Amino acid sequence: MARVLVVEDDLRLKMTYDILLQKEGHTVDRALNGEEALEKLASFKPDLILLDISMPKMNGVQFLEAARVRDNHPNLRVIVFSNLSNPVEMEKCFELGATKYMLKSSTSPKQLAALVQETLANG
Repeated sequence: MARVLVVEDDLRLKMTYDILLQKEGHTVDRALNGEEALEKLASFKPDLILLDISMPKMNGVQFLEAARVRDNHPNLRVIVFSNLSNPVEMEKCFELGATKYMLKSSTSPKQLAALVQETLANG
């Protein structure tokens, strides 16, 4: 299975994602914000990142800019999760290397598990 980094500042959501992904057989690590995610990127070497957009210290877009995902990690998959549908933000995330952009409110745990599997399989 895959190594998944969950970057989420909402502890309830982070635990939900963690449990779900571990149940699916993935190895999971966590970060509360983009700064922590940058540190974990080098040591954990994830195959996929579930990335929240709105976080303290460094948000998801800033993380994507700093990590230079497309240049430095071309095989890394990034699923961005947001509470808001913002076309400008979506486009920026894709430009910076995001694989998918999903709304948290419209994604059930079952859909998330399927999305992770699909993203890992197809990129």
